[in-house]
Amino acid sequence: MNEQTRMNEEELDWDDDVTILNGTPYSGIGFLEYSDGSLKRKVTYRDGFEEGLCQEWYADGSLKREWVAERGRVKGELKEWHENGAVKCIGKYEFGVEIQYDEWNKSGDLMVHRTLEEGTALAEYLQQQRRAHQ
Repeated sequence: MNEQTRMNEEELDWDDDVTILNGTPYSGIGFLEYSDGSLKRKVTYRDGFEEGLCQEWYADGSLKREWVAERGRVKGELKEWHENGAVKCIGKYEFGVEIQYDEWNKSGDLMVHRTLEEGTALAEYLQQQRRAHQ
């Protein structure tokens, strides 16, 4: 399968975290549509994992969520919007670990703010990943 293959995700299978087509890890575009045929979700897969730009939309066509994945994990920033277009949340990730997360209500009031705490198991895992990938 080349990366230009497009498959409705309803026709794909999952084995743990790996996306499968006909018994093998899927590489290509996965998508979901609303009943009217408009795009609901578009994700690129490589060797069964989300890889690259991933996007989801509301039924009216406005962007709902956007992130970049690397081997199935969020890399960098994940951003989500309320239906009214206001930012809902922004998460910052490294090696799939959430470094910071902020969430706002539809009016723009900050409701949640959290950061990765030093000394936790996740913080240690992140340090190990950083050392391994230097």
